[in-house]
Amino acid sequence: MDNVSVIVNVTIPTAITMQDDAGLNLPLPLRIFLGLLLSILAILTVVSNTIVVVAIARIRSLRTITNSLIVSLAIADLIMGLITMPLAIVNDIAGGQWYLGHIACDFWMATEILSGTASIMNLSMISLERYIAIQYPLTHRWFMSSQTAAGMIAFAWIIPLGMSYPCIVWWHSVKISLHRPAVCTFTDDGNYILMVVSLSFFIPSIIMIFVYVMIFRTVTNQINSLRSGRLSVSKSKSNGDQIEMRIHHGGAFDKCNVDEPGAITEGRTDMSDLRNEYRAVKMLSIVLGAFVFAGYL
Repeated sequence: MDNVSVIVNVTIPTAITMQDDAGLNLPLPLRIFLGLLLSILAILTVVSNTIVVVAIARIRSLRTITNSLIVSLAIADLIMGLITMPLAIVNDIAGGQWYLGHIACDFWMATEILSGTASIMNLSMISLERYIAIQYPLTHRWFMSSQTAAGMIAFAWIIPLGMSYPCIVWWHSVKISLHRPAVCTFTDDGNYILMVVSLSFFIPSIIMIFVYVMIFRTVTNQINSLRSGRLSVSKSKSNGDQIEMRIHHGGAFDKCNVDEPGAITEGRTDMSDLRNEYRAVKMLSIVLGAFVFAGYL
């Protein structure tokens, strides 16, 4: 099993602002208080994700292929903290009135779609990578190459880019006016909203929930097998071969060699590896649950 180091970064998803002409009918002191609170959250988002990027960039031991997915997620969250959240704060303090012009409005809405969708797409890629690492640990060694990670990161960004800035033309092609006086509103086009909600929330959420359920089952079964004295690990999904691990007293075990060319032989591993994996999956599941809950609201 790979050693897993989990760095928790703060991400506070912002909802797309949908104001009516009256704006936010809140007293100015309350709007200022909410603005300060959201500003603190934005600062935490930027600082925590900056720490993640800098730590992985500067500490050689953290520069792994797996952590490159974490960096991609942190960049998506940085975009949210640096652009989306500050513009939302300005809009809320102004009582829902938009004074920055329609170009800035389009940029804000598109960037919100980009950062939010890229964030959950990267979470999906991380969940798939963790599933492969836990379910097929021997396959994971050669499968997670730098090219594979680059492809996963590219996929996590291509869809958000395609459904954000280029779709500004789509927003303006519909008959519904996007720019009512001093109000920045999101498009009301039903087809676009359905596409965004499906690709940026429902489909990734269903995939991640399914993957994490499978991960919990796998880790639980492996821990129970270790306690019973024998553990079988799948080499790959295609041929269904199993490698048996004989566990010695004291919690450590040796992986048996496979008598075939190109077989992978590992060193000693102990129960703490699986416990670390289990803790990592629990932490990522909490992050996923918070994201899904925020998206549902």
